[in-house]
Amino acid sequence: MMGATLVIPMQQVKDLLSVEECVRLQEEVFGLSASGRAWEGASAWARPEVAAMAHPRSAKMMLGGIEPDWWGIKMIAFSDGDVDAKRRMAIVTLFEAESLLPAAIIEANYLGYMRTGAAGAVATRHLARPDARVIGVLGSGAVSRFSVDAHLALGRDVDKICLFSPSAERAARFAADIRQRHGVDVETFGTADDVARRAEILITGTGAGTPAFDPTVLAPGTHVSAMGHQGELDPRIFSMARTIADEKANAVAHGKLSTAIAAGAADAEVVAASLGDVIAGARPGRRSESEITLFDSSGLTFQDIAVGVYLRERVLERELQQMVEIDTDKAMW
Repeated sequence: MMGATLVIPMQQVKDLLSVEECVRLQEEVFGLSASGRAWEGASAWARPEVAAMAHPRSAKMMLGGIEPDWWGIKMIAFSDGDVDAKRRMAIVTLFEAESLLPAAIIEANYLGYMRTGAAGAVATRHLARPDARVIGVLGSGAVSRFSVDAHLALGRDVDKICLFSPSAERAARFAADIRQRHGVDVETFGTADDVARRAEILITGTGAGTPAFDPTVLAPGTHVSAMGHQGELDPRIFSMARTIADEKANAVAHGKLSTAIAAGAADAEVVAASLGDVIAGARPGRRSESEITLFDSSGLTFQDIAVGVYLRERVLERELQQMVEIDTDKAMW
């Protein structure tokens, strides 16, 4: 069987994927997950123990699909201990389900950050109070930037963005960038708690391995989209908030909830629903104006597959393809 595999570099991803389209794709694929049409397989870490290795490295491999046509593998290679996006590389390989031919290989660093931000915005659309107009942001890295872009693409009226970053210099750059690109008022604060107590929608996009803020300062009715490091939430928040996970098993194994479970401060039953179930109307999201809601996100491969399928279609439509031929019938020897 002959086939051709698209190679989609980061520049094409940037050119073809708008934040609005990414939000739409994430809402759609999470909705499909409620019926099992979008599914997540097992993930695995590889950490070679090689004494002569100059720079410690590891890789994570994840599997997911969208029935009936697509499945794929995402691999992320890391230089351990380095949170700089330049020291990680993500690749998504998209397969046709029937033929098993690799349909596309996609450079996925930019894709991954954009779909992460878009998923948090989808959660906000379904869980935040309709009248919430003040967005708080903890962190000034890529996750926070893409999350703000996606939230502002929702069409929600926003009065102000309140920002905290441990680096005052990075906070100032981040605030200036958002003001310039979106024309939104951004105010920086000296502590994370100062932001958390003012926020009606709180985005956490930190690399913090310890709790980034005190959850007791949250006002009634706040929504939290937790998009960063699995250690960034104080475990007490799980007893205060209605928790919606990207997927329950994922939250228990890899999400912020996993840290609380390891500390003995929560269990799997605090997950009220998956985001897909809320989108599909199978489970309620917010139940009252005063309820605190929490979206625990650690990322699912089907999110990347949904974007990958879209990108493949756009590349073929516009005849932008860079191809590698694959021949599965050729004799091995």
